[in-house]
Amino acid sequence: MERWWLAVVAVLTAFGALATSQEPSEPLQWIPMSENAITLPAADDQATEIYFAPGFPFGDELRHKIYVSTNGLISFDTPISTFFNQPFPSFLGNFYVIAPFWDDINIVNGGTISYEEHASGSNAMGDVNDYVSAQIDENFEGIWMLVVFWDQVAPYFGSINDANSFQAILIMDSSQDAYAIFIYECGLLQWDNFATIGYNAGPEHYDNHDPSSSDVACVNHPANNFSNVFYTLHEAEPLPPVDPQVSYLDFLPHTTNYLSNGLLPNCDDCISQNIELPSDFPFGNFTHPSAYVASNGHISFRTAYTHFNAELFPTTNPGIYWDFVLAPFWSDVDLRLAGNASWEIHTTAESQDLINTVSIFIQENTASSSFSGSWMMIAYWEDVHPFPHGAGSTTEYALSTNTFQAIIITDGTKSYAVYTYRCGEMDWGDESTVGFNAGGDYFQNHPVTGHFQSHFISCLQNISNGNPTTNVIYDLVPNPGSVLPGDIPPFHNTIGSCSAAGYTECCAEGDCRGTPLYGNCYCDALCRDRGDCCYDQQFICPTGLLTDNYVILAVDPGVLHMSLNGSDVQTLVSGVNERAYGIDYHLADQIMVWSDVVNDVIYMKSLDGTGLVTELVTTNIAAVDDLAIDWIGNNLYWTDSTWSRIEVMNLETLNRAELLRTGPNLNPRSIAVDPTNSYMYWTELGQSSRIIRASMDGTSEQLLLGFLAQPNGLTVDIAEQRLYWCDTAAGTVVYGELGSAGLVSFTPLVLEGGIGQPFSISVSATSVFWTDWSTNSLLATHKIYGSGESGHQFTVFDASPNTPRGVEVVTSSQQPTAGISNPCNTSGCSDICLLSRNTAGFTCKMADDTSPTPPSAGSCADAEYDTCCSHGACGGYPATCFCDIACYERSDCCDDIYDICN
Repeated sequence: MERWWLAVVAVLTAFGALATSQEPSEPLQWIPMSENAITLPAADDQATEIYFAPGFPFGDELRHKIYVSTNGLISFDTPISTFFNQPFPSFLGNFYVIAPFWDDINIVNGGTISYEEHASGSNAMGDVNDYVSAQIDENFEGIWMLVVFWDQVAPYFGSINDANSFQAILIMDSSQDAYAIFIYECGLLQWDNFATIGYNAGPEHYDNHDPSSSDVACVNHPANNFSNVFYTLHEAEPLPPVDPQVSYLDFLPHTTNYLSNGLLPNCDDCISQNIELPSDFPFGNFTHPSAYVASNGHISFRTAYTHFNAELFPTTNPGIYWDFVLAPFWSDVDLRLAGNASWEIHTTAESQDLINTVSIFIQENTASSSFSGSWMMIAYWEDVHPFPHGAGSTTEYALSTNTFQAIIITDGTKSYAVYTYRCGEMDWGDESTVGFNAGGDYFQNHPVTGHFQSHFISCLQNISNGNPTTNVIYDLVPNPGSVLPGDIPPFHNTIGSCSAAGYTECCAEGDCRGTPLYGNCYCDALCRDRGDCCYDQQFICPTGLLTDNYVILAVDPGVLHMSLNGSDVQTLVSGVNERAYGIDYHLADQIMVWSDVVNDVIYMKSLDGTGLVTELVTTNIAAVDDLAIDWIGNNLYWTDSTWSRIEVMNLETLNRAELLRTGPNLNPRSIAVDPTNSYMYWTELGQSSRIIRASMDGTSEQLLLGFLAQPNGLTVDIAEQRLYWCDTAAGTVVYGELGSAGLVSFTPLVLEGGIGQPFSISVSATSVFWTDWSTNSLLATHKIYGSGESGHQFTVFDASPNTPRGVEVVTSSQQPTAGISNPCNTSGCSDICLLSRNTAGFTCKMADDTSPTPPSAGSCADAEYDTCCSHGACGGYPATCFCDIACYERSDCCDDIYDICN
């Protein structure tokens, strides 16, 4: 019988080879989502973690961490939430990703995203088993299945009227055979915008499926019919089985062998005494000598917090924001009538076997394959009730109980937190927080936070192995080499005591924020960078020219200096240039440089504004849009958009050379360097604008990101190894984590009121600054809002009616010199020495006059030159008309006395 539905099924292995397929079965329709499904928060560009203890086979490994992105993809091991989709392998070449419909999706505009896990025996899994069996021509019995449903989701630049719906299924059996199935309903894909559909399993194994193909879009077929895409994800050879003894950690019992222990009384909103730890505990970028265990399901390390109203980290409570808190289940717990909270501390002297058990669990489930703890603390919350507890309460969960546990363990350098929940014994907690906070700058919220469902804690994902518990693991030390001892972080700036009145006066100045803990006035992020907030009993930030942590701003027609909060504005340069554009500085040499795109000059002056202005470069340049100083090698790099090239000059010898030319119809715009890693970064504007990385000698170019709109601004956060860029046309400020392979992830700043038209960007230790052409202002926000938490921006400086262009934050944290050697000191280069990623660490380059060679040129009067330029095709110098790069490639520029391009 002729089938009236369409079912074109792509069957591929994880290595991209087309597998033999039987006549495809009837396509799967939507897998219904039950009341146990977890709905993701309505946020943009987020990735939610699902921890699967047994591990899901994908490629050559078992993947324990699965991340569901709002932008239509599922990643493994690493959260990927970027909206910049590209065909695989793209910049995700080293990652493991499946993409049912990777595009710029924003559920804030409409739609929902939910996921649900299924164990063997569920009706839904039976339907999928039948479908998979038909594809592989053998009997398939799944033991675990994940269903993710993007339901009526809207595009970023659209509304619910433009919504798409699609579904992704991951399923595995006891032999560790694993498959992915994408489900589409005909007529419900209303936009594709070159969406990416397929998978990526490392740099050599990937597939791209055409989003406009008939099996996805169901072209010319009746509505309410479905189509599928089917992938095989496991290797041909089965992976080794998982030992259930290390796939989860059981609830650790109370013992009699411990260094110390304690028990909270029957109480409400209470906390332990200061618990002395066997040694300082590394957490965040600091170590902590003691801890507090609270009845409300959390552990703190600096202050005894008893707060019962759980919040998403980093929280709006300034005290908790700056503190270090572990939250296995932060909620309103009531111990007055039943339940208990207690703790035990164990060292290898008393409890070697117990510590070994936890250490092995961490080895098996993290990247620390050799981790061996020296001591640990176990905190127990057993059969605890929500507030208010008692038979007379009207609270829905008043008689329900929860049992959970938190373990902190360290080897003195690395530290981990392991949260353990007993399957079937987590009965309440709709407003709980699970995660951690490390001083406001490093935090994580587990997906159950804010919308807690017993589905997760009931260990659905562990049923197949018969596990009695489920676990959450957190790495508490992101940068082990940078952990500092001490009880008070330096950013608190607790200088001088202040009364409530004094604190109010401090905050009224607009310079200081915080909470008057212990009678001290704490500074906000911007004053924290300056290190001079609340410096006396009047709690007023001082004025005067600062020598570190301040802003230099190129504004028509000069250069300004101001503090990070926009106060104390001083003019460093005026009356010299007509249109200051790019700007940078050399902190060690106390100089700044900037470009003038009208006079075609690069200027230099003392960083404090004293002395004369020097014309550093005056010949053979056209439109120098941006420049960057290599403060280690003492070289100046700049982009010339007219000649589509990047040049370099040594600041000591003034020898100069062309470094590279950009691609056809692409003009270099913004540039930044990282001499600590010998990398240079730049943006290219054109029909398909992009971001490029290369060695600082111009070799080994690498495309980091493409298909951008107008990325005018770019900067490297040296301290945190992040790349920040701003796109004027798209109205976005985005940062990406940098790694050896390129950009690891992308996170846009989410700010109330939007971004505007950002042009130039710079960073301080804690904040992001950008110039906005829509308001002629310098704006800033805290870096934490790059996490997706909607935050506030504020105006640092209003330049109206002038236009602010280049901006730089002058700070030693972004130009480190300690411990960094300069290989050029012993290179023996005659002209220019450039830092390089090669084995020598440098490259010698010969100087040249960098004069462009025009393919054709004729003498022309100024009027004729203006006529030529008015056509936007030719550029050059008065009296002679030179052709630009685009005309150069066409070889038809300036072909008559009027110098008009054909």
